[in-house]
Amino acid sequence: MGGVNTAVNAATNLLTDNMIARTLGSAMGFANTLSAYRNLAGAFMSGGQTADDVARQFEAREAQLKIKNAQDSAALAKEKLALEQEQARVNRLDKLRRAVARQQVMFGAQGISTEGGSAEAVLRGLSDAADLEAVQDAQRAEIQRRSYDLDMSQTISANLLKRQELLEKNNLRKATKWSF
Repeated sequence: MGGVNTAVNAATNLLTDNMIARTLGSAMGFANTLSAYRNLAGAFMSGGQTADDVARQFEAREAQLKIKNAQDSAALAKEKLALEQEQARVNRLDKLRRAVARQQVMFGAQGISTEGGSAEAVLRGLSDAADLEAVQDAQRAEIQRRSYDLDMSQTISANLLKRQELLEKNNLRKATKWSF
């Protein structure tokens, strides 16, 4: 049992380290994005691009970052969920072992054999209850995973919709600009 808890604790530490690394990666990505915007602004100031071009590139990069952040957040949440599921499984097995041992001691104290009949049915009932709890935990985890995927999908859709709206506004602006 100690080995499993050690493994779960190691996995939890790994997840924490992974979260820190991703946070630092996001900060580096933000710094790189600022640098890219500074370069875009420099190109604009030197006459290389129009303000609309710079704005469009800025908005496209911002949309890409939002999508990347949504994907990273969903992946991290799924990793955390997997660790929580493993910890729940370990706890459930430990709880079952203790309940079976306690019940066997009670049967032994009463002089009842655990090798058949009612005693075996009681022990099987404990195991069945643990199995049912495992199924319910798996169903809850699947719902959470779907929720994370849906959140990410909605973020991507919203960003794509915003990007399309901006493109249409820009095209309309260009069309009215040239119509005179």
